[in-house]
Amino acid sequence: MIANYFRTWFRNVIKYRTYAAINLLGLGIGIACCYLCVLYLLYDWSFDRFHENHHRIYGIAGKVKHSKGIIGGNIAGTWAETARFPVALSSMVSAEFPEIETTTRVRCVIGTATWQVGTHKEFLRPIQEILFVDRSFEEMFSFPLIRGTFFARPGQVVITRRFAQTLTNDIDSLIGKVLWMRVASRRFLRDLKPIVAPVEIGGIVETPPRNSSLNFEILLPLSMSSTFLDEKEGEWDWRFESTHYIRLTDESGVEAVERKLTAFMQKQSSFNSLWDLETFQAKLQSITDLHHYTGPFIDGVFRYTNPLYGYILGGISILVLSVACLNYVLLYVGRFNSRAKELSLRQVFGANRRHLMHQLLVECFGYSILACIIGMAVAELASSPLEGILRTPLMSSTDPIQTVTVLLALACLIGLGTALYPAAFMSSVSAVSVLSKTAKAVRSGPFLKILMAIQSGVTLVFVFCTIIIFEQTFFVMKADPGFEPANLVRLNTTGLTKNEVDRLQASLSASPLVISCVRTNLPFGWSNAILIKDSNGKLIDKVTYYQVKGPFIETVGLKLLQGRALHPNPIPGDVLVNEAFQKHLTSPQPLGQVITQTDTKFRRPVFDRDVNGHIVGVVKNFHVHPRSSQLPLMVQQLSDKTSKY
Repeated sequence: MIANYFRTWFRNVIKYRTYAAINLLGLGIGIACCYLCVLYLLYDWSFDRFHENHHRIYGIAGKVKHSKGIIGGNIAGTWAETARFPVALSSMVSAEFPEIETTTRVRCVIGTATWQVGTHKEFLRPIQEILFVDRSFEEMFSFPLIRGTFFARPGQVVITRRFAQTLTNDIDSLIGKVLWMRVASRRFLRDLKPIVAPVEIGGIVETPPRNSSLNFEILLPLSMSSTFLDEKEGEWDWRFESTHYIRLTDESGVEAVERKLTAFMQKQSSFNSLWDLETFQAKLQSITDLHHYTGPFIDGVFRYTNPLYGYILGGISILVLSVACLNYVLLYVGRFNSRAKELSLRQVFGANRRHLMHQLLVECFGYSILACIIGMAVAELASSPLEGILRTPLMSSTDPIQTVTVLLALACLIGLGTALYPAAFMSSVSAVSVLSKTAKAVRSGPFLKILMAIQSGVTLVFVFCTIIIFEQTFFVMKADPGFEPANLVRLNTTGLTKNEVDRLQASLSASPLVISCVRTNLPFGWSNAILIKDSNGKLIDKVTYYQVKGPFIETVGLKLLQGRALHPNPIPGDVLVNEAFQKHLTSPQPLGQVITQTDTKFRRPVFDRDVNGHIVGVVKNFHVHPRSSQLPLMVQQLSDKTSKY
């Protein structure tokens, strides 16, 4: 009987080719959109689940209030989050907490050190993803060791397969070979002498997969930090921090461990003086949530995403598929008048309502299966450009079983959802009413009118959302950012000495192809916040500052609203501020006001000793961050006494 239903459906598809093509194409495109969204969500939710004990691995984090006795202004008494603690914490909690099975530390120094590596001392190349880890790192995480050993002897390092293949095609020959490493680092507000040292390649691990929050090319033992970074581990020293991971026993409760860890941390007498230790609250962050973590920096984690984007994408996919299904149902039921005689004749020849419902259900499931095949083809064609835009593997990250499972689930869901109403409605009409021409028209059904209203409403929502997105995109592309981004080129000078940077700036300034050249302590668009006090004692927190050498306003293309520029006759202490900074001042006249930095005990002083800041100009706000969060900004001339940048 089912075979007969499929033959009847196939004849109808051939007979009504145009109608079938419209139905299949519309439903197929909806399925393709939904399928791609499902693949993205599966990828996004798969982060760090490849670790063997991922459900028991947690990172130690916490929040604490800023100390009112140390810091003033708006920031005093506010909560601060941290995921980095003194390196001694792991050994201390291992001894105090029986619930913790093992611990490991991960330390990243990308912000304070520039690394270069190579198999020859004279030919080194830059590298960024370097982590200092414990020996227990191998036990904690599931990064398979494919060659050699993991820190079997002092002075050994571990590299990834991908990095090994950049050195040689024969990765087996690298075990035991020397790898030269050069690091130029800053520590405690001073530049350290570059260190060049050989290390031994002891092992090769598999390259971290794309859905790994921890990313690295080289793993160094944490004990080597004293060699390369001039660091020494103390019993409890906040100058030497790292991210700590723990693996709980099967029977341990997360909340109980958090309470014990909170009490343990509050007892540390040498707590960070910036914070009020009595307010500290520990939080265990599951490793599967690291990818969606929106808190402070975590060592080794470079790929973050907001989970809200996934939920929005899932909602859009459901709406797109719903519109496609509604269109299919309306088109299918709309053919009632042309199929009424066919169904009535089947009743005359002995078919009852159950038989007609089965036939219509089979037809709808057949259409859904064909639509899934078309949707798969459309998704395959669209996946390559979409992967480039999202920088996310979609089709390449799925296995055949997962693909078939998702498609079958979509086919069953769509087939059932689109078949119930047509089957119930079209099978309810009797043959007598059709042959006597007394059957009600299809448009008379109240449920059908509801479907049409829903379809129109959702379609209008999509139209308005599309218009809004285009307007926002046009605004972002055409809005004035407050500076001139055209022909503005940033050169990375990390690893160069101060004399080399001076010669580079002089040669660029002399080139006829360069209009102007300026040096900054931070790449344009980055932020480094400090606490500033104006001449009347008002504290201004989260002040982003740039220290520059050269014609900053002319090079970047800022608009000077008041006062003068710093170049070409800078005076020590002269600063420029933006409009956002001016709004925080107590005096309406910014020019000539004296400003001082109040957090020099804990942050790098931006002014030379015995020198205060003097506001000499105001520039228009420029937007390198979201426009909704315009931060107060200060631009200061780079002093020759300051360390090189």
